[in-house]
Amino acid sequence: MGIVDVIEGAYENHFFIKDHLKIEEIPKDKKEDKLEDALKKFKDSRKDFSKEIESFQVKQAKKQQALFAELEEKLKKGSDKPKSTPE
Repeated sequence: MGIVDVIEGAYENHFFIKDHLKIEEIPKDKKEDKLEDALKKFKDSRKDFSKEIESFQVKQAKKQQALFAELEEKLKKGSDKPKSTPE
């Protein structure tokens, strides 16, 4: 755009504003920031992942509850049988 003029020296660079009026020509439209989009996608993926974890935990809790109920039933059946005494 020709706004900035750069003078390179041996040890440093100097930047000067060549035409300050061209600064006014820079569009002021606020475009959707890529960082905001990436952050939104990340948050959405984390929510989805959290939901998957939660549903998995619910399934595992149901499996564990069923397993304990089955074990309890087997123990009740086993305690109902008369114990045989070795002779």
